Amino acid sequence: MCADRVEIKNFDLSSKSLDIKVHGHDRPGVIARITARLEENRLYPASITFNLTLPSEDEYEMEILAKSADTGKLHEVKSLIETGAFLKSEAKEAGINVHWPTSYMFHIALFTPDSPGLTDRLADIVGKERQVENPRSCPHGSFVHMVGITYNSGGPQGGTAYYSLRANVATQTLAIQEEIVAHLAEWAKRSGIGDGLWIRDLNPLNGPPRF
Repeated sequence: MCADRVEIKNFDLSSKSLDIKVHGHDRPGVIARITARLEENRLYPASITFNLTLPSEDEYEMEILAKSADTGKLHEVKSLIETGAFLKSEAKEAGINVHWPTSYMFHIALFTPDSPGLTDRLADIVGKERQVENPRSCPHGSFVHMVGITYNSGGPQGGTAYYSLRANVATQTLAIQEEIVAHLAEWAKRSGIGDGLWIRDLNPLNGPPRF
């Protein structure tokens, strides 16, 4: 498996932020892996975008604006990226991916007071491997697109920071979609998010196209 490529787009100590771009081979857990690595180093993703860039080759591109009150940690992560030590190598080979043009699709909308690990946990649930009847079917969900941002609703005077996320998820079967949706709802209830999570089915009445 080719290693993920991490680039520094901007390093700004005045705003205590590090803007990084990551691209590589799409696979389950890649978003959770990178956001968790940032949080291990006491940086949090203030904004994130994720897109599949070459669906036929399963490539992704992600940009994250990470922030930290600890400028020392910002310098440490910058150094890890520059030396190629930010992401550890993965022993697990890539499995079967969703062919998203003919997949089932649903939309996730999240709006809730910000807290650590929101993107990480949501991505874990979507990317978890599940049982499938056909061994040639992809056993997990796959993000096609994601945009998330943290902002302060109180403006310059302060206030509660909120996290807003929108994402489209593809699955190879309707059963996997329904299982992911149920687990996301359970997670939202346990986490106190409740009505802050909305999920919308994007499938036509006759199901996805078949080529």
